[in-house]
Amino acid sequence: GYSTPASAKTDTVSSLEAIAGIQNTDVHFVKIAAGWYHSLALDSNGHVWAWGDDQSCVLATGRCDRTYAPERVKTDVRFIDIAHTYNNSFGIDENGHLWKWGDDFSRRDVYPEMIFPETTFKSVQGSYRDSIAIDADGHVWVNGIKIESEKNFVSADVSYVDMDGFVIDSEGYLYKIVHSYVEEDKIKNLIFSFEKVNFDKKVSKVSTNYYHNLLLDEDGYVWAWGNGRRGMIGDGTYEDRKAPVRVKIDKKFSQIFAGNESSFAISQDGELYSWGCNIDKQLGGGELENNWSRNVPVQIMKDKKFKHVSAGDHTAFAIDDSDCCWVWGKNNHAETGIGTRTGEPIAEPTRMAINIKFTQISANGNHAAAVDAEGHVWIWGSDEHGESGTMAFKNKTGGIVITGSESAFFKEKITKVSVGDKHVLALDSNGHVWGWGSNQEGQLDERKPSDFYYPKNLFAGTEYADLVFTDIYAGATSSMAVDSNGNTWQWGTGEAETPKSVDSGNDPGMPNTGLNFVQIAVGRDHVLCLDESGVIWSWGKDDYGQLGQRTYGKFCISGEGDKCQIDVRHLYDVVGRKYHDAILFSQIAAGDGFSVALDTEGRIWTWGRNDKGQLGNYVSASKRETPGYVFR
Repeated sequence: GYSTPASAKTDTVSSLEAIAGIQNTDVHFVKIAAGWYHSLALDSNGHVWAWGDDQSCVLATGRCDRTYAPERVKTDVRFIDIAHTYNNSFGIDENGHLWKWGDDFSRRDVYPEMIFPETTFKSVQGSYRDSIAIDADGHVWVNGIKIESEKNFVSADVSYVDMDGFVIDSEGYLYKIVHSYVEEDKIKNLIFSFEKVNFDKKVSKVSTNYYHNLLLDEDGYVWAWGNGRRGMIGDGTYEDRKAPVRVKIDKKFSQIFAGNESSFAISQDGELYSWGCNIDKQLGGGELENNWSRNVPVQIMKDKKFKHVSAGDHTAFAIDDSDCCWVWGKNNHAETGIGTRTGEPIAEPTRMAINIKFTQISANGNHAAAVDAEGHVWIWGSDEHGESGTMAFKNKTGGIVITGSESAFFKEKITKVSVGDKHVLALDSNGHVWGWGSNQEGQLDERKPSDFYYPKNLFAGTEYADLVFTDIYAGATSSMAVDSNGNTWQWGTGEAETPKSVDSGNDPGMPNTGLNFVQIAVGRDHVLCLDESGVIWSWGKDDYGQLGQRTYGKFCISGEGDKCQIDVRHLYDVVGRKYHDAILFSQIAAGDGFSVALDTEGRIWTWGRNDKGQLGNYVSASKRETPGYVFR
């Protein structure tokens, strides 16, 4: 599957295909071509992925519509290189053939097509308007026009506009591409020529943009020239340079990239550096001289090593040594590929919505969440009540949304996530409980009934702030957590203004059972707890007998129906006594008005609501108030 989860506010996730692309752990990116309104990525299997704006069908996903997270280009061709312009995308396949797609505002089925089939190519580059390719014989092609020359060129880069670019020949000398027009019979003909750059060192790489240029010399040092108004020259000034000057850092590099008023370089030991303009947070962090720029290279993401970097119009990408892709900067057109577009830039480097290894999942209502191996939380599905934890879906269409420790929205490392019907709980590595989404029943904070659109530490600043929690459970309209002492806490559905311990005897009227629960199941309006001896305890709403206590309706102390206020102080085991030696359980589950348990002998028991056959075989009544076998 190539599509990604959509916001359930506008679309529904109807099949497994919707999430296959996101949790595809076989995808390892090797190159990014960062664009202005769309971007491309090449994986280690030769597949091309695309995302961003698609009004010219430059993504080749079959829809000609904006894509919020990477989707595979619909072709079986395997590529070794990729590039793009504003309204075209390019790829070179494993046999050296050049492919092109996009540049069509009328068709809805634009897919890659081979161009110049008689010629094989070894590299391709693109800018806003223009493309430049080098064929197998070392000839340079600009916008499909072959430039005749006796020289053998090995690499190239093309400027932002006007077909200007640079090429490096096989001996390491740098040349500028110069174009002009010759008029013959009142017809202007475009001609190209090469002009050698006056530089006394051999060059291994060159990168150019509209305002400035970077080159990497044979010794691994970075040089720059051009407009320096935003500090992108990197020599410690904001002055223009007409000839290459050495960037102010005594370090050897292996890769360079000139972005739009920003510069990037990767050192030979994998360190990532950035300098220049930061108006859209495109530098990815690090110290700044002011909020807008810096004029010397500064290392970013110091805890990681990198092997590739690319930048578009104030959006940057980097691939680390684990083949994970990180992105930051401008996201007005979904160009970051994180699953949504945002009015504000992505300030912190954020992992793209692909190539993730997950450790835990949870689903409920119309949305789901997962925790990856690095402690990031991922959300998809409905966002009607702020379940995404970012406000990113509000009044927008979108897909997967990052709310993890590398996100601009949420900085904590998470160990577990639990999804309720309309809210989400997360447990961080320090034992703090976070929550977001619907708070209409006090399932997040009874004192503030409005919805939470961003994650909040639920007990910070309260008398419970010092509690360390080890587990969390989100139900339909309530929440539960277990602390490090084995005490279980519950809040929501109007039971209490603050969480009350249901098994430690800390509150007046609460029975002191002295039990530590080893498993908890939260249904829509009732709770099951399994203690360490194998006894199930239940409390909450009992309108269908889901408590299993032969006390149908007993605990509704005020109101009726959905407004019934539940007295959580009464705890019993499901057969009506404190302990029952004959029946001990190993697993429990709670649904909407019904309960399920597995005993130590391997038998399944059910009780409660049965209007849709929830209780299983041999039960014809609409409800059952005491536990019974599913099979016999």
